[in-house]
Amino acid sequence: MKKISYIPTSNYSKNIGYDLRNIILYSKLKKIKIHVFNYKRKYDYLILPPTFDISDLEWLKYRKEKIIFQLVDDYFSENYFNYKNYFRGLYKFLNRENKFIIFNYKKKLQEICKIAYYVICASEIQKYKISKYNEKVKIFFEGNFKDIESCKKNFKKKETFKIIWEGRCENIPALIEFYPAFKNLLNKEKIELHVISDFELSKISWITKYQSLSELKKIFKNEFSTNTTISVSKVFFHQWNISFLDTLINSADLAIIPLRKNFNFESGKGHNKLLMFMRHKIPVLTSENGAYKNIFKNINIDATCASTQEWINKVTRLINSEKLRKKFATKGFKYVNQYFSKKKFIEQWDNLFEL
Repeated sequence: MKKISYIPTSNYSKNIGYDLRNIILYSKLKKIKIHVFNYKRKYDYLILPPTFDISDLEWLKYRKEKIIFQLVDDYFSENYFNYKNYFRGLYKFLNRENKFIIFNYKKKLQEICKIAYYVICASEIQKYKISKYNEKVKIFFEGNFKDIESCKKNFKKKETFKIIWEGRCENIPALIEFYPAFKNLLNKEKIELHVISDFELSKISWITKYQSLSELKKIFKNEFSTNTTISVSKVFFHQWNISFLDTLINSADLAIIPLRKNFNFESGKGHNKLLMFMRHKIPVLTSENGAYKNIFKNINIDATCASTQEWINKVTRLINSEKLRKKFATKGFKYVNQYFSKKKFIEQWDNLFEL
């Protein structure tokens, strides 16, 4: 039996859920042992987390294992001279995620991609960019099916049409892309937007933070109130809670995934968020993105929005048609269960390890 080791994501960041949806889930479903990496031991494979400390790569060059690096965010979309490319390394150093300061994060990523035997990514756009440094690139999907216990069953129109967004709080600013359409729709439809996220997240160590309520107020202004007992709000915030996530999503009528057009980093996002909503059997509208467009093309539905007017038109169509809402939801549900099932999840890892 091949010995597979990994360096846990939780050692490097607070995003401990990532391993549980990926390599740890695979090991449980496959019923095989995954060893937590020990420098003194030898393995066949060494899996590095997306948050791996790339400031110290020298020791990796002398390892004999087949190294698998997980690069699930589209950092290669950033320009070398982008301030984020230079300050990301400083942030990780101050946050004690990196041993040394890196002043060109993208260049270091290129270096580790060359060292790796395989690179795992989340989208075709990412694969194309990474393949310049390593031809052995594989697109993986996460096992978010493990947290979903129920799906949407009722598509009848209620008095208020509920739209839902879910994500990490640093991604809340992407809702600015949906705001003009939302403001327009409020003039003619009875709608609400429900946001599921965490309250805050550090931007640069302890210095600044993303604060969800402040971000929502900045985007939605008077449409969002932090005190609904004394003023009307059309936007509502829910703290992320795994035990209540199914209930919130299944009670909504439509899920949205807006992305900012001027952010190249977001254009390379993978399809995991879309797959999660589709598993809930809820209709979804998204911004135009390569990963989303491919899935909607495969199931033959028109669900991407390239402009404010498209957001308005497509949300309105779904508000006014129970049949269309059910069609979008059912097609997505069937597709995700056929092509992104538990069996397919295990197979992608099996093929990687040649099991």
